[in-house]
Amino acid sequence: MGYLEILVVIVWASFAVGGYTAARERHRNKWVWSLVCLLTGILGLCVVLCSSHLDYDEELEYTEEWDLLGWLMLIVAVVATYAVAISEWNRLQNQLFWDNYNVLMGY
Repeated sequence: MGYLEILVVIVWASFAVGGYTAARERHRNKWVWSLVCLLTGILGLCVVLCSSHLDYDEELEYTEEWDLLGWLMLIVAVVATYAVAISEWNRLQNQLFWDNYNVLMGY
């Protein structure tokens, strides 16, 4: 693995760490937002940074509201990742078909 790939992995992981930290500061679901930021990168990090703080009850030690925005972003991120993966898979299959066709036809 080259230096560029290592740098990309480090930057992408830093989005997840940043999302975790921002979600913790805003009393949102830390693991949902870290996963969202891992899948969407800077877009998810911008959304969690622009989101409002949820009310926190120190006596109960949890947030009063359910973090709906985080779960919606996670669903969108998973669907988008799936759509990109399927699109890329279909493109690669099509390319493989035409490469084999050209070899068989002698082009």
